[in-house]
Amino acid sequence: MHPMPPLPPRRWIAHTLAGWILGVPLLLGLSILFEAVGIDHANAPVGLGMGAAIGLLQARALRTAGVRAQAWWVATLAGVALPFLVADLARRLGQPLPYLVYPFAALGGLLASLLQLRAWPALRPRAGGWVVASTFGWLLACSSVALADLLSHRLHFVGLGGALAYLGIACSGGLLLGIATAAMLPRLHPNRV
Repeated sequence: MHPMPPLPPRRWIAHTLAGWILGVPLLLGLSILFEAVGIDHANAPVGLGMGAAIGLLQARALRTAGVRAQAWWVATLAGVALPFLVADLARRLGQPLPYLVYPFAALGGLLASLLQLRAWPALRPRAGGWVVASTFGWLLACSSVALADLLSHRLHFVGLGGALAYLGIACSGGLLLGIATAAMLPRLHPNRV
């Protein structure tokens, strides 16, 4: 068997960024679908949309590193979506949680990273570093949305220019997530000891 080539960090970052960007229309579409079937103000579309899109694009990047793509996608989707699904379930049961998108996303990143350990066995010896990088990366990614929200209110983003500025800032979250987690990739090559 030939050794797998190392995963270039640029490839990982580009795929993570593309996943984040794809996640935006996906979560919006899921939000519309949830509303259409009578599930108002659901949190789940955020976790489902971003988890599905980022997991899918990262899995594509990881195929060259010998990672089971479907397992990675499922781990990312499940981990990121779970906190948002729990919040929706709690609201349905009459015990609403405060809407804390940023902590939910960080918790989702933590859960996804723990599940990803099963999808890529090379992660296990350095699991602590991966979990920290992933959790921190998801928190950084969400900070881009918080910054876009803050600036849009403070600077009064209006019209097409304002919408593009908002989206540009918010979409930088994928870049931040990619960079934070790419820092672990050289140490996580499947053939390295």
